[in-house]
Amino acid sequence: MRKVIVVLVVALALGTVAYQVKSLLEVDLALVTVQESKLLSVQEPLELEFNRATKPEEQLIWFEPQVEITVSWSADGKTATIIPKEGLSYNTSYTLRGTGFELSFTTEPLPTFTIVAGGDVLLDKLPGENVALYGPDYVFAGMGDLLKNADIAFANLESPASRHGEKVTPKNFTFRSTPEALDALVAASIDVVSFTNNHCLDFGIDAFLDTLEHLRERGIAYVGAGKNRHEALSPHVLEVNGVEVAFLAFTQKSFLPAWSYDLWEAQENKPGVIFLDGEKGRRDILTAVAEAEAQADVVLVSLHWGYEGTLAPQVWQQELAQAIIDAGATAILGHHPHLPFGVELYAGKPIIYSLGNYLFHPYDPAARESFVAHLEIDLLGEVQTKLYPIFMEQGTVRLLEGEQATRILQVIADRSTRLGTECAVRGDYVEVISVR
Repeated sequence: MRKVIVVLVVALALGTVAYQVKSLLEVDLALVTVQESKLLSVQEPLELEFNRATKPEEQLIWFEPQVEITVSWSADGKTATIIPKEGLSYNTSYTLRGTGFELSFTTEPLPTFTIVAGGDVLLDKLPGENVALYGPDYVFAGMGDLLKNADIAFANLESPASRHGEKVTPKNFTFRSTPEALDALVAASIDVVSFTNNHCLDFGIDAFLDTLEHLRERGIAYVGAGKNRHEALSPHVLEVNGVEVAFLAFTQKSFLPAWSYDLWEAQENKPGVIFLDGEKGRRDILTAVAEAEAQADVVLVSLHWGYEGTLAPQVWQQELAQAIIDAGATAILGHHPHLPFGVELYAGKPIIYSLGNYLFHPYDPAARESFVAHLEIDLLGEVQTKLYPIFMEQGTVRLLEGEQATRILQVIADRSTRLGTECAVRGDYVEVISVR
């Protein structure tokens, strides 16, 4: 509860902050004005304390702009508790008026948070060797403070991290890192990972479950994977700056070998992941998004999908992505093609079809350049999107600057234009502006 003391000197107590404002008139019930003050919560009651008893019937109290309120008085007539019936609006200037006094203030801005999202992270092969040789800080050191300064950092974990399990065969590429390689995620301040993709079960269920345990031990949340279907479908929800944020994750089945479908798919009493393909996958996603929206302010959906080596989404991806936004998602974070796609704005929400690689073994020189997405999201789900270019070299990743950054950013802007979205290159990042 916020308290205003109406005396010769007025104090507007806001949590641990108090603004002292001189009265305009030296009388008991002075005409007072509180300037540049902020309410910490637009939902909390406001308490007025008068320096002498006041008869409620003689003290009219109202807001400008008009707000429906209830006012209750203490028995001694010195305290009035004012409760806006539907709360106050964020970032709005109000004047609270009464008989003989006036209080002006501005409510708090909409709560916001920032997230930096990257694509595929492989901690096997050269990146894993670098962690073992040079320590967990080494591989992401080139990202500077971008991740540490974000409220949330997200990535797709492309491989299990375990000493258990046997390689599943036949499969062209199988990955497994040591559990200690996950410390690189901790060092980089990565908070949440998607662990639903075409490599998460490369070493079977034992390694899969062991990875989940190692992530929990390190305080890294995972989504899209679980000990059963219920856990794999459940959102991870966290509160950031007063905003409830839900993460969901799904993977595409059709780029897996057919013999592996049963191994990968989570069941009622079997570990695994949730597929996005077909009518069943679509129904699972849309239901999960709607349920997550009911318990969170913001819903972020990670999709491991698309086709390696391509540069633009398929029509089915665009249709599914738009349906996911319509169901209540705030943004889509896509990955798997290993190359960066353009960004599409749909209903004001960013659809990032492919973030490309984030940290990977240098299999393909063309897949060394990509971007991370910096999203600023407010309580109402409004999103400001910036894309920062990155470059992978010898199992490490770094932010780009200068001419190389400008070249990559222009490529991403051009690919976004083909998706009907306008972007602007602003120095060392691209800002997603509007629908063309």
